[in-house]
Amino acid sequence: MLKNLPFERRIFWKVLPTVYVLVVVGWVVAVRVFGYEMTSADYGGSFIASTLFSYLLHLWLLPPEAFGDDDDTDDGLADRSPPDEPT
Repeated sequence: MLKNLPFERRIFWKVLPTVYVLVVVGWVVAVRVFGYEMTSADYGGSFIASTLFSYLLHLWLLPPEAFGDDDDTDDGLADRSPPDEPT
């Protein structure tokens, strides 16, 4: 199943550090501006969430060809016809 997930290393490794930097900036703003106190769960949770968000952002940046769907016109609804009315 994991073989079917699209993954482009070059794009992911550009997105991941950018997301990490934004998370650190968010931490700094939360601590300095709002007086938030960091906990140990913040570090681990942010690391996991940032990695998952980076993958989702990487999917958004991928070209459509990476998903293996070359025909965008067929959405599976074109073959359906309305049900016959009872006589």
